[in-house]
Amino acid sequence: MKFNVNFNNHLNKDVIHLESHEINKKFVNDLINIFETKITLIDIKSNKSIKVSVNQIESIESFSHLSKVNLVDNSLFYIKGRIKEFSYFTQYKIVKINNSQLFNLSHINQISSDKASRLLIISNSNKKYIVSRYYSREIKEMLL
Repeated sequence: MKFNVNFNNHLNKDVIHLESHEINKKFVNDLINIFETKITLIDIKSNKSIKVSVNQIESIESFSHLSKVNLVDNSLFYIKGRIKEFSYFTQYKIVKINNSQLFNLSHINQISSDKASRLLIISNSNKKYIVSRYYSREIKEMLL
């Protein structure tokens, strides 16, 4: 797929215009959905709720009834719920990598394998995540 980008200072800075062939309608709608969808997170320090775009999430780690959310800027938040309740994140390429973590496949920098034949994901922020053998096949298929 080829992208043509034109910049125009006369347009509103909060608007992006997209033109595409009808065949690409689902792809464009999925792309818009990723950028427009926001979820409510809880700030660890102030206990206030904030809305964050789904594409800013790097990983989610389960802790009983709350889960820790790591954003791409290395900030930490909580979200109510357990990993089992977050299956809807798959549509945003945030997938389960082991029994306690989800990872956003959009933020992969490098993939390798470790000594135990598990995948090792290095994110754009240079954090390392271990993918269990059970989820390795799924993730490989999603990336190909």
